[in-house]
Amino acid sequence: MFAGEVHVLLLGIDKAQRCHNSNLALTSRRTPLPRSGRAVNTQRRAPPRDAASKLQLQMETSNTSSKHVCFLVHGLQGAPGDLTYLAHALQQRGLLVHTVQCNWRRTTDGISSGGKRVAAEIEHVVADYRSRLQWISLVGFSLGGLYVRSALETLFDDTEGTTKVAGLEPHTLICIATPHLGVSSYGLLRYCPRWSHFLAGVFAGQTGRELFLLDEEQEPLLLRMAQHRAALRAMAAFSVRLLVANLSYDLMVNAGTSLVLPYERRYRVPVTTYEATCIHQAPHVRIWQLRPEAISASSRPETLQLKPDVAGASVLVSPFSSGARVLYLLRSFVYFCGAWLVILCTEDQKTKKKKNVQHSGGSDREDIERRMASALNQVSWDRYAVEFDAPWIPAHNRIVAWSRNDFGAWLWRHGRPVVDHIATHVENCPSAQLVDAGVDRSGTSNSPIDAEPQVS
Repeated sequence: MFAGEVHVLLLGIDKAQRCHNSNLALTSRRTPLPRSGRAVNTQRRAPPRDAASKLQLQMETSNTSSKHVCFLVHGLQGAPGDLTYLAHALQQRGLLVHTVQCNWRRTTDGISSGGKRVAAEIEHVVADYRSRLQWISLVGFSLGGLYVRSALETLFDDTEGTTKVAGLEPHTLICIATPHLGVSSYGLLRYCPRWSHFLAGVFAGQTGRELFLLDEEQEPLLLRMAQHRAALRAMAAFSVRLLVANLSYDLMVNAGTSLVLPYERRYRVPVTTYEATCIHQAPHVRIWQLRPEAISASSRPETLQLKPDVAGASVLVSPFSSGARVLYLLRSFVYFCGAWLVILCTEDQKTKKKKNVQHSGGSDREDIERRMASALNQVSWDRYAVEFDAPWIPAHNRIVAWSRNDFGAWLWRHGRPVVDHIATHVENCPSAQLVDAGVDRSGTSNSPIDAEPQVS
């Protein structure tokens, strides 16, 4: 009797042990759960280690036979996922898209260092698929635009009689909300006292000092980049060159620095200041194209000129029509409070304008910005100005429909029409465009860039 009870007891223990092992096996297959009970998406924590893996997967899974690859570069403190919607819009048009991974969590060690990493990753990806690729396009958002310009110093090659970028034919270059002239003299940041500019180095490292033109005693990096002859020729080699900027509500990058207009320093830029045409209108956003003849780096536009539409009426749409009138009072209250905060927190700009000389040789900051604009404007640009209607939603991330996560994709969704319009400039078969435009790929350009950059 005692032996039978022991046998039953051992069978029960063995069955319990098997059930426990099976439960462990099931839980090991599950995705770990945080305290909130939702599954953790471990794939979002870091980009893939292999720079070419994403492009390889796209080539294997897509049915496109495109030979046109587009590289997307994110900005300061950004991540490759920030430009997810832009990448999707380009893929829908048949392009091969690669979001640059190398600067993830590495955007504070200087523009030059980040540009070298971008150039190395582009060369690595192109080298693996050179036989399948023919054209290259580059799109940079915010600081990513400066990374692209810095990378072009390395990627540009015209030694074989033809102009190449990373061994491919350049097609489209787009800079979205990029601080080409720095940030310290534009928008709301121009009201910050000079003594507070050192905080840029505290929060953004060497990159912050370069954006505030505090990095060198003789010539800042942005000035040397603007006057770099190879980079200017590389930019001029692209058949499509586009600058996109926010007219208002961009707390980081003002329209003046992103459109290379050194005299435009206002936080809110009325579109009536320039001769512009409304080329696209959607709920909450309008896109304006600035006429090239209205842009000059050496003169300030002061006249009001509107381009009429086909019917003869002005294309300018009043921002105070219908429901927007209700928001006008709220905006006025916000601006009134902000104006008082600015008065209380800043120094007298009139007394220190001539005292603070940031660089040797008698060149102040405004002179450096004019020299940068003069060099960059040797390259002809198409300029798009984006106008959003809501001041309480910062426009900097909105212009690219920032979509790193679901909440960001919802919050910045009003920028999707802008992204879709930008994506139309990067087409799958650019060869016909190049022939029609008469672009010379022989390496002999008639641009004034062949001469030394102007450094008035």
